Amino acid sequence: MRLRTPLEAPNGRILKVGEYARYSTEEQNPRSIPDQFAYSEKVLSENNAPDYEKTQLSDAELSGELVSRPGIDRLRRGIARREWDLIIVEDSSRLYRHETECMVLVEEAVDEGIRVICINDFVDTAEPDWRERLHDAARHHAQTNKYTSHRIKRTHEALWNLQAGLGKCRQGYSRRASYPATDREPERGPFFDSVNPTEAAMIKTAYEMVAAGDDLALVADWLSKQGLRKCSGAKYSDYSVKNVIDLIRRTIHRAFDTYRNKVSEKKLRTGKSRQRHRPEKVLTREMPHLRVVSDSLWYAANRMIDSRRRKTNVPSGDDHPLANIPRDSRFPLTKLFVCDICGNKMWSDGRNEGGYRCGGVRSECCWNKATALRDCVHKKISEVVVRELLSLDSTLDILVERINSVLRSERDYERQSLKLRNQVQKLTEECERLGEAVAKGKRDDPLETLLNLLVKKEQ
Repeated sequence: MRLRTPLEAPNGRILKVGEYARYSTEEQNPRSIPDQFAYSEKVLSENNAPDYEKTQLSDAELSGELVSRPGIDRLRRGIARREWDLIIVEDSSRLYRHETECMVLVEEAVDEGIRVICINDFVDTAEPDWRERLHDAARHHAQTNKYTSHRIKRTHEALWNLQAGLGKCRQGYSRRASYPATDREPERGPFFDSVNPTEAAMIKTAYEMVAAGDDLALVADWLSKQGLRKCSGAKYSDYSVKNVIDLIRRTIHRAFDTYRNKVSEKKLRTGKSRQRHRPEKVLTREMPHLRVVSDSLWYAANRMIDSRRRKTNVPSGDDHPLANIPRDSRFPLTKLFVCDICGNKMWSDGRNEGGYRCGGVRSECCWNKATALRDCVHKKISEVVVRELLSLDSTLDILVERINSVLRSERDYERQSLKLRNQVQKLTEECERLGEAVAKGKRDDPLETLLNLLVKKEQ
């Protein structure tokens, strides 16, 4: 890319450049990030950039549709502090595959006097037409992701109709490739599943134990000792009660396969995905050659699990009050703490005696694996808040005056209440006197008699 506006250093100091790179999935080449940095520096060199000081920021294995990412969040904070004079990226999709957020980020940089260059999109904010170019490029990148998603879904449906295996290979089955591996090429699909006799025998025994009423914890312990394989990606090798329930609920064991029980939907504002039940999108098929247990045994084991439920009217799905609220963001101080090492937000971890943990640990962006216990953090914050409030000028005097005003107002209320009670008592007595006077009045002149009696009572 040949720039029409030359690169110049600010008066009196060196040019500060921020370089950003990103790639989406672990299947892509991790060398992509260094290559993107090298490409950006090549463009700077070709355009005779003066001596510059560079800062390299990146996000690995993170989608450009995510609004919040460690690297991009650090870039935003740097823009707010005007840490750079120039930000350069391979193209605008490296920043975002989210049209709105991409425009907002670049506009924030321009407002702070920072020049932005998206090389492959021919976007340079030093040129007057940069907004139109960036808008067209960002819209193109966002549409490309959508078209890719449609192609993937179409491929999955075609494999489903071929009765090929989709997703992870589940317990009780083995998966074989249509084209085995050779010296030159790895194995290639489509892949097809078949019953694994050894694992199928263990699964059938587990169904029989559950149907007979055995405790689920004992079934889990038995499966762990037998060494039944868990699906790839499992965090622990031992079985839990929940793992047993998921195993018993699996309809493929009775030769009825389902796919896409939950659909991943992206939130338009954040770009994050959430799993939702969409019955109309579920794919089903009969797979007689994959049967492990009979229908009667499958239903008997599942009825036994249903009978153990104490509460049957608990709301679920979108009706649950905590639906779509992540467990690590259900506390009032979540997202307010920031890791001092990498600048990522601290998330709440654990339900009971949990604490706050750096959000960059899971993505291996930070080495800070320490956990700040929740009770200790809250106690320290309370102490600091009280100390800071009392250390302010005249804070103690204001507090004392407020207490006195409350006490005075309470006395005023008591005084007014006593006055009102006296008035009520006085009016009650007057009504009684009036009734007595009416009762004793003469029939020939009741008005004169009433007045005389009232005067007499008043005396």
